Amino acid sequence: MRKNVKKIDVRSKYTQSLIQKALITLLTKESINQITIKELCLTAGISRGTFYNQFFDVYDVYETIEDESYNEIVKRVETGKVYSFDSKFFLDMLYYIVSNKDWFMIIFSNINSSKLATRIISYLKSKFIKEFKELNPKLDEGILNTVFTYSITGSIGIVSQWLNEGAKVDPTLMAKEISALIKVTFEGYIKETKTLLA
Repeated sequence: MRKNVKKIDVRSKYTQSLIQKALITLLTKESINQITIKELCLTAGISRGTFYNQFFDVYDVYETIEDESYNEIVKRVETGKVYSFDSKFFLDMLYYIVSNKDWFMIIFSNINSSKLATRIISYLKSKFIKEFKELNPKLDEGILNTVFTYSITGSIGIVSQWLNEGAKVDPTLMAKEISALIKVTFEGYIKETKTLLA
């Protein structure tokens, strides 16, 4: 499907933001295939003409939100090293997630069918394996893959529960807990694997 070339002037960005927020609001109540452009325009407080100046259709809006979310997550974590187990690596993501709570609750509620979740997990997996191999080239990629899968599944569960409970726990504490759990998982699994293979 052809996407409109997005305008980047301040007025257009503001209008796009209104439309995106309106779509997220509607997605908390109904699935995307039930949402009409009429309903979206009414929620955003704009005309159909204004909508078509910015987007091709409802799916174009959704894909734009996905792309922006993916780019923002990557920007927040690309310079950090996974193997440092630094809670800041997770903290930046958590602040972004909680500041866009409704959107990410939608993503987490349909995690297995979310293209955004798949893209983020694929990026993080590649980064995880690449950086640990840089740290120690002898590390078995199969082991790293297992540790990553276990860690990402657990982390998603923790963050999803955190959001569903109203994100009452401070993001700083959540980031420390997640980084500590992944560190213990990685170090424990590597140690146990070496013992088994000895």
